[in-house]
Amino acid sequence: MHNVAPHDRFFKSTLGRPDRLGKVLKAFLPTNISASLDPGSLVPLGTESVGEGLDSSLMNLAFSARFGDQEARIHLIVEHKSSPDPRTHFQIARYLW
Repeated sequence: MHNVAPHDRFFKSTLGRPDRLGKVLKAFLPTNISASLDPGSLVPLGTESVGEGLDSSLMNLAFSARFGDQEARIHLIVEHKSSPDPRTHFQIARYLW
């Protein structure tokens, strides 16, 4: 079982709701991208993964969304840190692996 810190609970309860995340994405994504985002299509995804050594990791939040009229999907990984972490890019790359 993963120990969930208070800042993680707050973050997940705030942005873990598709309606709230849709508003944030519309406000902060570049206009040409946010214009085609269908915020009603945001769907939360499972965030636990198991690596080759059977070690598990837990992303903060992940969603799929539809852009425009196409059935194409994009997975949005929302990563936050409670303090600066110079290794964050390695963590994100591991999510994509």
